[in-house]
Amino acid sequence: MRAVEQLDVTIAGIAQFAEMDRADADRLDNHRLAIVASEDVVYGMARMYQSVSDDGPQNVMVFREIAEAMEWLGMQGPTGPPPGEPSPAT
Repeated sequence: MRAVEQLDVTIAGIAQFAEMDRADADRLDNHRLAIVASEDVVYGMARMYQSVSDDGPQNVMVFREIAEAMEWLGMQGPTGPPPGEPSPAT
């Protein structure tokens, strides 16, 4: 999901999201979730979710830039493949 235009969530709602993640622990175990948020309010709410998810089944990180998130996820980003992997032949 990208380009959030409106964020209607409360602190209680964020805690509820984290509880739902814990309920799905068998499906989410050891997954990574990168949240990219350039707007301050969205970034702050995402950091709250990260905080209440610290003991949950997945590893949550919040970033300001998509390239940083993609690198953390081990995905090829706009600057090339993940670290340690060869570039595709051109």
